[in-house]
Amino acid sequence: MKISDSYWLTPWEQKEVCEKLVQFGLIKWDNNRQLPLRSGNKTDIYINLREARKDPEALLWLGNLYTNPLRRLKPNRFAEMPDSVSCFAGILSVQTDIPYITIREEAKEGRVSKAKVIGEAEYGETICIIDDVITDGQSKISPYKECLNMGLDVLPLVVLVDRQQGWKQTFETKGIGMEVWSGMTLHHVRRHLIKNGIMQRCDPVLEEKNPLIIALDGMDWETALTIMDPLRTTGCIFKVNDLLASKGIETLIPDLQVYGRVMADLKIHDIPNTANNIVKRLQKIYLQSCRDKSLFS
Repeated sequence: MKISDSYWLTPWEQKEVCEKLVQFGLIKWDNNRQLPLRSGNKTDIYINLREARKDPEALLWLGNLYTNPLRRLKPNRFAEMPDSVSCFAGILSVQTDIPYITIREEAKEGRVSKAKVIGEAEYGETICIIDDVITDGQSKISPYKECLNMGLDVLPLVVLVDRQQGWKQTFETKGIGMEVWSGMTLHHVRRHLIKNGIMQRCDPVLEEKNPLIIALDGMDWETALTIMDPLRTTGCIFKVNDLLASKGIETLIPDLQVYGRVMADLKIHDIPNTANNIVKRLQKIYLQSCRDKSLFS
C-alpha cells in the first residue's frame, strides 16, 4: 500500500486536531462557501496555520504535532515552504533534532545567499518537505525539483490536510515522483465541523424545498467529492449505487450525509434475506443520523 493511501493521524487524533484548530483560531469556515483562495476559487473551510504566530502555545502544539510523521519517516533533514509552517519550523527542528532548510517557491534575485534555498544540505541526504495543505499540487513542484537539483533523496511530502483537489493528477501529468502523506483530508475536517454543529450543512428550509437528485453512479469517492462539495449549500439529494459496494454502506452513507440527503440505490429486491439484512443496516444508520441533530437522514 502506498503511504498516500494512509494518514499519519489516527481517527481520534484527527478529531483532537480539528478541535485544536478551532481552539487556536487556525481555521476559518463559512456556510456559504465564500472564503477566497489564492487560486481565485471559493471554499467553505480555510486552514491558516500561519496565524499560530500570535500564540506561543499554538506554536508548541504544531511543532509537537508534526514530530509524528518526521520521527516515522526519519529524514536527515526537512524542508519548509514559507510561510505557512515557517512559524514553527524552528521549534520542530529542536523537538526532533532534525536540521532543516527553507525553499522559496519563487527565487529572490540580487541576494548574496542562494536565491531559492536558505540553509545547507549534503548531497545524497534524505529530505522531507513539509507544508500545511495540498490542493492541486502545483506549488509543490518547484521545491521538489529544487531538492532533486541539490542531489537529495526526496521522501513523501508531509501536510496536515489534503484538500483532495487534483494533486494526484497534477503529479502524474508532470512526472512528479513524490508521494503525499497527509494527517487527514478536508472532508475529515468538514465532517467534524458539521457533525458537531460548528458549521451548518445547509439551510434546512432550502434543503427541504430542493427535490433535485444528483446521481454519483460510476464515480470514485474523490470524483464524487468534487461534485458534492460545491453543491452542499444547495440542499440537493445525492444518489449512489456502485460506490456503496466499493466503500461500504456503513462508512459511505455518514460521509455522504456531510454534503446532503442520501438516496441509496441498492437494487437488492431479488434476494429476500440479503434485502432484509441490508435494510437492518440502513435502519441502524438512519437511527444514528436521527440522534445526530446536525445531520439529516
